[in-house]
Amino acid sequence: MRKTGFFIKALDSSRKFKRLFGNSKKQKGLAMGLVVIKKGDSVGIHNTGDREEILVVLQGKAQVNISGKRFMLKDGMMLYIPPNTLHNVGNTDTRLLKYLYVTAAAII
Repeated sequence: MRKTGFFIKALDSSRKFKRLFGNSKKQKGLAMGLVVIKKGDSVGIHNTGDREEILVVLQGKAQVNISGKRFMLKDGMMLYIPPNTLHNVGNTDTRLLKYLYVTAAAII
């Protein structure tokens, strides 16, 4: 395992997806990124495989669809998504939706 030192990254981004650290495709370790979605847009239906995921809304209102259920999140709210769970995140606000995602290999 490669050791890394601490680091600092800015959360500003004009891109839809900005990986902050890690690799969500690897089996081990954390991955984190910033997602910015315009009104009416979404990230698309996906799952994170064997990885758990946490979403933290920084700005706006998110509509998260998980297994046919709809959850509404707003600034300062977070949501846990279990491994192998299909989900989609969309923007239902007039403002940009900005949220962080964190994924990690599930320990089950």
